[in-house]
Amino acid sequence: MPLSISERKGKKYIYYPILGSKRLYLGKSDKPKKENVEEAMRHVRSRIGEYEIELRELENLLNVRKEEREAENPFYKLVFFDLDGVLYDKPWIESTDTKVAVSTWDVLFTDIKMYEVHEKLKQNYINGIYDYMGWTEAACNVLKSLRLDRETFQKVIASRPLSQGSYELLHQLHEKNIKTALVTGSFEALATRASKELGGFDHIKAHCTLYFDENGFLEKWKLEPVDYVDKETFVKEIASLEKIPLEKCAYVGDDVNDVDAFKNVGLAIAFNAKKLDVLKEADIIIESRDLMAIFPHLIHQREKIKPIKKE
Repeated sequence: MPLSISERKGKKYIYYPILGSKRLYLGKSDKPKKENVEEAMRHVRSRIGEYEIELRELENLLNVRKEEREAENPFYKLVFFDLDGVLYDKPWIESTDTKVAVSTWDVLFTDIKMYEVHEKLKQNYINGIYDYMGWTEAACNVLKSLRLDRETFQKVIASRPLSQGSYELLHQLHEKNIKTALVTGSFEALATRASKELGGFDHIKAHCTLYFDENGFLEKWKLEPVDYVDKETFVKEIASLEKIPLEKCAYVGDDVNDVDAFKNVGLAIAFNAKKLDVLKEADIIIESRDLMAIFPHLIHQREKIKPIKKE
């Protein structure tokens, strides 16, 4: 309630409206009546309390509407997830390299105290000496020569923390009968762990499966192509298999090898991504570290600024 001012003979008389037409005289502008001003202040403070109650009631209305929205059947029927940096927290601060993502490969080589070897192999890939498959083939050969054992590998896999909100999000998706897929350039064992702990994925494709001999040492491995264009191909294949239009597919990624997949889905979500190439191709950018933050964006169709990539 604003103060009212009456001006007579060059002097200003100030009033505070209490109820309806009733006014409390506060004195002159140059000589206020202290006790009356204090009474007006008490009245304002009481009104603040009333407004706070009203504000909470209004907020509750919004919360009810939010719950109603979350109870709706989501528009997007198939959600693809990257693994490192999305379902699992990033191992450390994001790399600035525009070609390579930070992953559990980094964690493994760090754990066996051979990170400088990993960096050299990575640099050979960046410089074009290796293609993606050649890089990880060389990395597996190094791990075998170092006699990587099953116990060390499993310890690394078990040490990776799942992202905040991952349990809640996958529970919601399962409750809504949303199909889920996991695609990663990391280890099959890490993908399997995520699937077991998060209630399962309808489809999984992982780059590297390690096999250990009877003495527990790395013996052989299987490598699946899961890089830039491979993730794009996986998205198309699974959408076709599930008979779900690409417009109703969402992809959650964080790094440069997710960009090709971004261009092929109805909703591209960058989760805690830092690289410009990723951010500029995303329809939604999530800066929260809580994976559950993506769920509200799955409810309604989002107009895609860039058209979905066509053959």
